[in-house]
Amino acid sequence: NKTINEKNLSIVKKHNHKTCIDLKKSNINITKELITKKLVDYVAIKPKLIGKENEILDFIEIAKKYKTKVYISSAFETPIGLYRNILLSKKVDKIYKSPIIHGLSTSIYLNKSITKTMELDSGKIKLRYGLFSINDLKPFMIKKWEEIKNTKII
Repeated sequence: NKTINEKNLSIVKKHNHKTCIDLKKSNINITKELITKKLVDYVAIKPKLIGKENEILDFIEIAKKYKTKVYISSAFETPIGLYRNILLSKKVDKIYKSPIIHGLSTSIYLNKSITKTMELDSGKIKLRYGLFSINDLKPFMIKKWEEIKNTKII
């Protein structure tokens, strides 16, 4: 991103404004560099957009070292992705040794989900097959799918 650079952030910092960067795979390196120059106050991390958890945790350690705060934010994940974000946010709290307010409430906007048959229990996903119905998939289907679907649970 062309706007995320040392010159622009220096101007913002000069006027005592706080800076926050939305972390993406494409800006991880420049963000690390700007953090080491103490030009970033906060970083919003959407794990779904980054991918590897160890890469995220390594980034968080660098941010903490330079006193940059991070928080985990949602990218409208399904409940499974949200559970992953919750677990990751707890790791962030542990790294910073204090609870942090994370942005994980976007799940309230997802009315329909194919994951009502799943629940998180002690960090493990439990499947509840008795609650599954092929009709739960209808909002996500295309017309051709109706013709070829297999209604048996494998």
